Amino acid sequence: MYTIHKSILLITCLFILTQVGRSQNQSKNSILTLQIPADQTDTITTYLYPHKLGSSNKMAITTKLIPRNGQVVWKLPSFDSIAYMDIKFVRNPLWNQYNYLVEPGDTISILFQPNEAVNKETNIQYAGTSIAKYAIRKSLDSLTRVIIQKGIPYPPQWDTLYFDRFFPIVKQLITSDLQQKEAILQSWKQQLSNLAYDVLLADICYQQQTGLLGQITAFEAYSNKYPDAAERNKAIQQVFNQQMAADPWLKKVSHSGRNHSMYYMHYLIHRSSKDIKYKSSGQLDAKSYWEWFEKESPLQLEKAIATLAAYYMTHGFEVTGMGTQLQESSSRMTQPQYANFISDAASKFGIGSPVFPFVLTDTKGKKVSIASFKGKTVVIDFWHTGCLPCMQLAVGLKQVKKEWKEKDKIIFMSISKDINRDTWLKSVASGKYTEPDNINLYTEGKGTNHPLILHYGFTASPRMLIIDPNGKLISTNPPNPVNPTDKKHFMQLLEQSMQ
Repeated sequence: MYTIHKSILLITCLFILTQVGRSQNQSKNSILTLQIPADQTDTITTYLYPHKLGSSNKMAITTKLIPRNGQVVWKLPSFDSIAYMDIKFVRNPLWNQYNYLVEPGDTISILFQPNEAVNKETNIQYAGTSIAKYAIRKSLDSLTRVIIQKGIPYPPQWDTLYFDRFFPIVKQLITSDLQQKEAILQSWKQQLSNLAYDVLLADICYQQQTGLLGQITAFEAYSNKYPDAAERNKAIQQVFNQQMAADPWLKKVSHSGRNHSMYYMHYLIHRSSKDIKYKSSGQLDAKSYWEWFEKESPLQLEKAIATLAAYYMTHGFEVTGMGTQLQESSSRMTQPQYANFISDAASKFGIGSPVFPFVLTDTKGKKVSIASFKGKTVVIDFWHTGCLPCMQLAVGLKQVKKEWKEKDKIIFMSISKDINRDTWLKSVASGKYTEPDNINLYTEGKGTNHPLILHYGFTASPRMLIIDPNGKLISTNPPNPVNPTDKKHFMQLLEQSMQ
């Protein structure tokens, strides 16, 4: 337990380290000073994103360190203009920091202390030349938590509710949220650079707009349960077409803010998926996305394409033909940071690319190599305990196995991202996530940090791969066979793999 004297000592050390950071900062490198209690140790990883693609953890410069005596001073890699930074702890995840803005030449000092009170915000204090950006981020995060806890007052009679009637309620709440967040930003404006202010305002506006798109998606799922689903969805489309593009808040966002905002990319991906679905053929294929980006955001085309690829890799975003489109586009990219990323994604997810070579342990402790299954089609699903969609996928795959006739030519392999081995074994035995007669493999307690998971970026679950008898990828995001249509397409992919 920390005494007052210890807290004062830590703050004093923090102030001294801040001054050291300022004296060292003769160049444009940013200095990051972290102070944790001297009686603790932790593995800390910083992620610096000069080009953060939406909400995906891609294109980051990473640095890891285990601090001694509770102190660490980093000179961050040089970068141009403005960047996002995440700080992650292994032992103290409540200290994690996300999406904090850093500018060249900043000195950033952060003091982390235990918080004895239950259900209170973590005790984190900031100092340095960039304190305004951190104070704003902390205030915005606190306000967001309050807003989430309050929720949206959904009317009790859902069966009579159409989205065009519900939309004004949602819009009013979102406008109120935006006004509160803009007030926080305005209170610190004089201590921000023009670019930092523009980016923060863009982040606020586009984050709220993306939330509104999320409400549309939720309402679609709700509407599809009723016999008049077509009429209900028509009302949703009308609201989308009439209201979304004309939102007055988006007119406040500057060109520079939009260009640097990660939330703009986040919004762009979700907005394009709705636009394609409502205004075109409805086919969410990679080519349709490419054409939409060229029309709606030509100046951000390459960044948007890279963001879509990152979403596809990390979240399993439903985009057909992505592997082929990546391969075709990689040679046409002109900006090096995006060209390299797309080329890397194409090599991993392009149809015909070799599967990542891995060796994992099965439930009996035996080492299993993917290379030993040459000559057979392999269906791999990635899951973790507690994942409801993973349970639903397990049901669909069980039906595929039951109906597949050439059982000697196909292997069903399930790879868990569970950290705890006993948890994994119990989940396998339960039959909820996988069948015991599948080849069930464990990522050795590394979870999402296992080289296989890191290679494909499969942080979300479930995910699937289909591999042909030559060890080449047939699909990196096959349809989830939980309904007759998707199961049919899934079976067709399996047949294709054996031709």
